[in-house]
Amino acid sequence: MADDEQLSLDRRIFRPDVMARAMRDSRYRHPANAIAELIDNSIDANASIVELLIQQQRERISARESWRINEIAVADNGIGMNQTTLMEALRFGGRVPPPSRLQTIGKYGVGLPTASATQCRKVDVWSWQETIESAQHCALDIGAVEEGRLENLPLPSAAQVPDKWISRMDPEIRTSSKGTIIVWSDLREITQRPQTIFRELEQEVGRIYRHFLDNGQLSIKMKTFRGENILSAVDPKIIRPNDPLFLMSNSATSHPWDIQPMFREYPAGKTFHFTIDGREESVHLVYSIVKSEALGDQAQNPGNLPHGKDAQRSTGVSIVREGRELVLEDVFAHVPGRREEPQNRWWGCEVRFDMGCDELLGVDHNKQMVAALSDVARRLERSDEPDDEIRISYEDDPVYQIAEHIRATTRNMAKDIKQMFATRRRDTSSDLQESSPEEKAIRIAKKVLEDEIKEGQPLTETDRKRIEMPQDDRESAISIDLERDNVPNHQQRAHEIVVENRPYEFVDLNGYGSVMFTVESGPGVLYVKLNINHALYDLLSFLTEQNNEQGAHEAAVAIRVLLLAWARMEDQTHDAGQRADVQDVAIRWGRVAKEVLAQVVTEAEANA
Repeated sequence: MADDEQLSLDRRIFRPDVMARAMRDSRYRHPANAIAELIDNSIDANASIVELLIQQQRERISARESWRINEIAVADNGIGMNQTTLMEALRFGGRVPPPSRLQTIGKYGVGLPTASATQCRKVDVWSWQETIESAQHCALDIGAVEEGRLENLPLPSAAQVPDKWISRMDPEIRTSSKGTIIVWSDLREITQRPQTIFRELEQEVGRIYRHFLDNGQLSIKMKTFRGENILSAVDPKIIRPNDPLFLMSNSATSHPWDIQPMFREYPAGKTFHFTIDGREESVHLVYSIVKSEALGDQAQNPGNLPHGKDAQRSTGVSIVREGRELVLEDVFAHVPGRREEPQNRWWGCEVRFDMGCDELLGVDHNKQMVAALSDVARRLERSDEPDDEIRISYEDDPVYQIAEHIRATTRNMAKDIKQMFATRRRDTSSDLQESSPEEKAIRIAKKVLEDEIKEGQPLTETDRKRIEMPQDDRESAISIDLERDNVPNHQQRAHEIVVENRPYEFVDLNGYGSVMFTVESGPGVLYVKLNINHALYDLLSFLTEQNNEQGAHEAAVAIRVLLLAWARMEDQTHDAGQRADVQDVAIRWGRVAKEVLAQVVTEAEANA
């Protein structure tokens, strides 16, 4: 090849048209995440007010007309931009650090153009540093770049902000001596119904910036228009904090938990300290757990109530960088083969850190994941490897230490929540003066046992204690047993057992492994101890919570009657060796039943 031919070759490292298409395909989880890139810039510019303006127009799709979003504007009262800064803001990789911050929410300087490319074909920016009348304007025609018709940004020039945007801006932005408005147009990628986008923007933006909203550092408002008409139910709509830990007052949670926190802080928080490139950095873990009063004592399943649905939408571990949420990571809230553990909606966890930990945790360029932490979490939750082998493979990896602390703590909270539900079910049954499945099962099994004794069946040692032991002594001994097992209201429970002469009692315990239940003979009563971490317990809980389904109620009764029949069989097995064999069969039965029952619960929850 001749020298002049070699010199004429296109030697650009990046082709603008290809890069623009690649940026467009850098998908965001939701339009709110793309808009969040613009809000990040507003925060970095020290804005105290950000306003989202959403314009709709009528469009014919196939044979019918409907409203769709055709423009979105984000305006703020930040420090504004001069011509140079305006050019940098629209360049891929451009960056001008704000003078008032040593750290920024922005990461690589690609937020504005990348977020814009994923949602629209054209972005216009007007910015001013004296009055809005002195605004400078610059535009990026992404469609022209993709088609190869544009390689360089046009020079910024003085240009009036269009009247329609000035008239719709919040007065504090419109009259501010400094500010910026960014307008997306030709929104081909946004296809959802306007009402859906508006609702989801409120939820997502409120969650991402909850700390800024809660501490008063930032106010975010939102309006939507059809033509010249404002459609917002409130003009403007004030976005409230949407806290997945439910520790904030005056939040977006359903009433009455919009006024007071629905959760309380769980006392297991921890701070990890690291030295990264000679800097001291920290990662803070904060945990929360539902208040018992939020579960209520009503017969209805709290998960089906408005605040229960709020909790379901916020299930997972919230990753917060520089006060701004990156992602709600759900890996810790799921178990392989299960759709969702219902109790996981009732705890919260937040991982807080600053940008100095980006590389350690694996923060990606568009701030939607922490890859390193998520990868360790997935291995811990979904790998078949023994925990000891995983721990050894990571040696002293700080990310592993963080993930393991989250896993251990969230599992403990899930167990605590199961205990809270167990107490709630008993209290609900008592308050409603109705027979719970466990009470009905005990009544049925007691009648059968009494008939056997009348017919001359041999008494067991448990039977003799129930008949011969003084009531006061029995009540005191049973109370001690129940207290040992951390049973709530153990004295009252012991009194009820003795007064009603109950031969059986169900006890919920934090068990381990594949054991479904164990049987223990007490002072005149057989304790059937259910492992709350076995799928059998999940199935009983699911059936019990279907309050309007008689079939589910009777199924829960039947399962408990079978367990009581097994307990009676164990109690009648006097030979120690034979009894050990029976208990071994129960363990093997639990191991086989665990996966089968887990699948039953998964399908039942999916169809509920």
